[in-house]
Amino acid sequence: MVQNGAQKRIAVLMLAVVLFLSAMPCALAMTEVEWNRSCFSKTGGTTTIYEQITILQEDQSNGTEFIWPQYEYRPIGSLPANTYVKVYTRGDHGYQKISYLKGGSEIFCYIQLKPYPLVKAAEYVQCVQESNSMICVTEVAEAYLNDKDALRKYIRTAFPGYRLLEDHEKDNLVSGRGDSLFLSNSNSSNGNSNPPSSSKPVASSTGSKKTTSSPKETVAVRCGENTVQLVRLGVATSTVLLNGEEKNAPTTELDFGSKAEKNRQIAVIHAPKSGTCTLRAKASDSGKALQKCKAGTVVMVLETGAQWSKISYKDTVGYVLTGCLKWYDAQTEGTGLLSYNGRTTGSTTINVRNAPSGDSAKIAEWPTGTEVEVFGLENGWYEIEYKGIHGFVMEKFLTVQQ
Repeated sequence: MVQNGAQKRIAVLMLAVVLFLSAMPCALAMTEVEWNRSCFSKTGGTTTIYEQITILQEDQSNGTEFIWPQYEYRPIGSLPANTYVKVYTRGDHGYQKISYLKGGSEIFCYIQLKPYPLVKAAEYVQCVQESNSMICVTEVAEAYLNDKDALRKYIRTAFPGYRLLEDHEKDNLVSGRGDSLFLSNSNSSNGNSNPPSSSKPVASSTGSKKTTSSPKETVAVRCGENTVQLVRLGVATSTVLLNGEEKNAPTTELDFGSKAEKNRQIAVIHAPKSGTCTLRAKASDSGKALQKCKAGTVVMVLETGAQWSKISYKDTVGYVLTGCLKWYDAQTEGTGLLSYNGRTTGSTTINVRNAPSGDSAKIAEWPTGTEVEVFGLENGWYEIEYKGIHGFVMEKFLTVQQ
């Protein structure tokens, strides 16, 4: 009996040590930027977190003492939306183990599996294999996307023999075997090895001319009798610089020599699938690619055609497919503040999309509290604009100002 009691105490002690060590936060001393770049998931909204409570049970059936743990989960707080997390093993009774960053350390906790509160925090980027110029895509944490230098370094480190495909090279792709792509006249920079395991072929692209720097061609803008400098172009309201002072003016009052119909002189880049379209030097697929036009950007339309239209995009004049332009009613309905759960403060950011659909390309990510122009509400999506970017947000993420 004494021996059984000693064994029981030892078993309890060992189990307690294991549970204590597993519950300790890992002293990572990691910065928030580093942490975000290591995560491929984030919270989709305010998410309740739980701690795991271990209850020791004794089983004395058949005259043998046996100790086994049973788990319960107790709420200990919540994580705000867009908190980057790591996902670990599935827990008991519909819970999953995750971790998040707090004070430079990795903190472990649990979340309920239903409804699943996490969303993907990763995007695909194009990489080029330098040994044979084959183009592949690989998944990276979305936190890299706003820092191209860090992204380049990550690709070189994580996938030796590969480098990031630069924006100016994307119109220099030619079809290869099957659905693969190759870079014509690629300028390799370092390394050669096997492709990353997460890579896969990308769809074919057109164009084989090498991209050069975009020539600037500023369009003269007049507001009434005055020649002005355009600071920001908007569908309804634009900002111009007149006599050294910025002033807002109705966009309809601006004159830039457009040959398009009056209601088709201002448009928005429309590319809800790819997020970009190509500006070319002439109205042809064979025209030299000048640059990529980002979806959602408000642009001046100088001429319209059935297939191609001439536009001015960030002081570069060229041609885009007319199907890549979208015209909107310039009549606004007021202003609103981006919000989350009705709150317009905090660090939450709201996704803005090129079309009123969750599958449409994300064109911007603005913080709660951002004041935007509101153009209307349809099928649960607000049409909005801010700083020359025109797009859509879900109704629940906007608080309309009265």
